[in-house]
Amino acid sequence: MKIFSTLDELFAAADGHQITGQELINSRTHVFGEWQDIELSDELKNEVINQISELFGGREMSKSYIRHNLRSSRPQHWGLSRVVISKYGGKPARLEYITGQDFTYESRVIRNYLSK
Repeated sequence: MKIFSTLDELFAAADGHQITGQELINSRTHVFGEWQDIELSDELKNEVINQISELFGGREMSKSYIRHNLRSSRPQHWGLSRVVISKYGGKPARLEYITGQDFTYESRVIRNYLSK
C-alpha cells in the first residue's frame, strides 16, 4: 500500500476519479485503476482534517470538535461526499466543497453533525 504525502499525489493517482472527503476519511478510494485502501502520511492527514474543518467554518470551538472527531473516528455523512480534491493549473491541489442550493444551511447541518 502506497503512502501518499500530498494531495497532488492523490490527484494524479486517481487518474480522473473524483476523490471525496468521505473516501479520504475512510482511507479507501479509486487509485491506480482500482478501488483500494490508501494510507495518508501524518502531515497529509492533518492537512485534510484542517481543510475540512475550515470548509465548514463556525467558531473555533466547533472547528476543534470537528478536527477531534475526524482524527478519532470515521464519521459517515453526505456532506463529506461533496468535499473533493480539485486542482487548477499549476496551483497545488486542495479540498473544496461542492455546494448545493443553500450553502449556509448545508454547512450548518454538516458542522453540527461533525462536531457532535
